[in-house]
Order: sequence, then C-alpha cells, then structure tokens
Amino acid sequence: MYVANKEFEQALKYSNLQLQFTDSLANENSQRIQNEMTTRFETENLNDKITLLTNTNKLKDAEIEKKKTQQYLFLVLVIGSSIFIGLLFFVLRTKNKSQKQLESKNEIIKNALDERGILLKEIHHRVKNNLQIISSLLNLQSGYGNSISTEDLVKQSESRIKSMALIHEKLYQTENFKEIDLAEYLQSFLEQLSEILFFKEKNIEYVINVETIHIEIDKLVPLGLIVNELITNTVKHAFKNKASGIITITGKHAENNYTLTINDNGEGMPSDFSLDKSKSLGIRLIKGLVNQIQAKISIDSVPGNTSFCINISK
Repeated sequence: MYVANKEFEQALKYSNLQLQFTDSLANENSQRIQNEMTTRFETENLNDKITLLTNTNKLKDAEIEKKKTQQYLFLVLVIGSSIFIGLLFFVLRTKNKSQKQLESKNEIIKNALDERGILLKEIHHRVKNNLQIISSLLNLQSGYGNSISTEDLVKQSESRIKSMALIHEKLYQTENFKEIDLAEYLQSFLEQLSEILFFKEKNIEYVINVETIHIEIDKLVPLGLIVNELITNTVKHAFKNKASGIITITGKHAENNYTLTINDNGEGMPSDFSLDKSKSLGIRLIKGLVNQIQAKISIDSVPGNTSFCINISK
C-alpha cells in the first residue's frame, strides 16, 4: 500500500518489520522444530538406552540363570559322582569282604574235611580194634561155657558190645572226635545196661554223680568195659538175698588224675576175696583192662557197702 502511494520510506519500514517478523517466526519455527527433533532424538536415544539396558539386564539374567543351571548341573554331577563312587566302593568292599569270608569258609571247610578224613581213619582203626576186642572176649567166654548158662553168656556179651557201641554213638554225635564227656556216657550206658540186667524187676536203682570229665576214646573203651563188668558182677552177686539195692557211681578229677568209684549197698564181698587171686572171667577182664589204661583199682568192702575205686592218670 505504501509502495503504491509512493511512500517508500514507510514501505521500507514495514518491509523490514515483515522481514524481522518472518525471521522471528522462522527462527521460532526452526527452534520449535529443532527442539522437537532434539526431544525426539533424546526420547529415541533414551528408549534405545532403555531397550539396551533392558536387553543387557535380560542378558545378565540369562547369564545368571545359565550360571545357576551350570552350578546346579555341576552340583548334581558331583553328588551323583559321589553316590556312584560310594556305591562302587561299598560294592567292592562288600565283594572283597564276601570273598575273604568265602575264602575263610573254604579254608575252614578244607581243614574240617582234612581233619574228618584223618579222624575217620582213626575211627575205622578203632572200630577194627574194638571188633578184635569183641572177638577176644567171645573167645574168652567160650572157655567158661560149661560154668555159665547160655543166657548169662549172651547177656554179658550184649552188655559188653553195647558199652563199646555206645562210645562210637556218642563219638558221632559230638564235634570232638577225640574226647567224650564221662558223665554223659555213663548216663546213657546205665540206661541201656539197666534194661539188659532188669534193674526195675530187681528193684535196683542207680545214681550217677560224676564231675565234668572228658576222656580220650582210647581210655574210655576199656573204662566202659570195666564199668560194665563191675556193675554186672554187682547185680549178679551183691543183691542175691536183698529185695532192693542202690548202685552209686562217683567221678572226681584232680590235677594229674581222676577217680571213678562204683559203690553198692549189697551184701559185701567174701572175706577171702582177692582181685589178684580171683580166676573169674570178669575179674580177669577188669585187671587186664586196668593195666591197658595204666590205671590202678582198689576194693573196700564190708556188709552193706562195697566200693571199687579206679584211679586213672591223665
């Protein structure tokens, strides 16, 4: 308008104002845009940082989780290995222990078999000797056939053979093939002998009072025959005129010897009786068997009390 009116000074003034205003708006707009760009950049940069931080945290968490998993797996592996090693050690130890026990048992069995083999040979030898003894006893008895009834001969032979057989029976029932308990043997032997000699029918009782004495088989066989002869003679002669009787067997052991005493309450021995002078088969057997086991026998007899005492060295 001022240019059209040729008022150029006013036109220049307003033109400058326009330029100033336009520059101001442009600067403001530019500043606004710059601010917006700055804000957007900073926001995007912040988001990127946040995203990066988030991803970093996720990576750290993943790394921590991975380490925990690795630690857990390592712990499981260590525990599993320890258990496996422990079980392996236990199995090996048990196997080693079982192997040693097996070897020990095998050694025991081998020794037992060797010992049994030797003992069986000894038993066979003793059985053979005992059969020879029986044969000799029968031969001796045959020489007294005219003076002794057949029934008495059979009973005497039966009791003698049973006294020997019982020893072998006890021998097989015990783990010790060398010694037998004397009291146990006498208890069983008297039970058998009382039936053969009719103790009940004759009202004869027996009492066994023997200490714990273990005797070797080589000595017990002759001793059993001695006891058999003494009790047989006692039953046959001591209670002829008595309605009842008691036979007492006492056994005691000392440091170097043991004694076995057979006592009865019968009529007593004849006043002229002597072990050395008697010629009866029973007494002859007793003396021979006593000498065989290197023992000594003595007699003490009065009416109502007769004792045969056998002293045997250990």
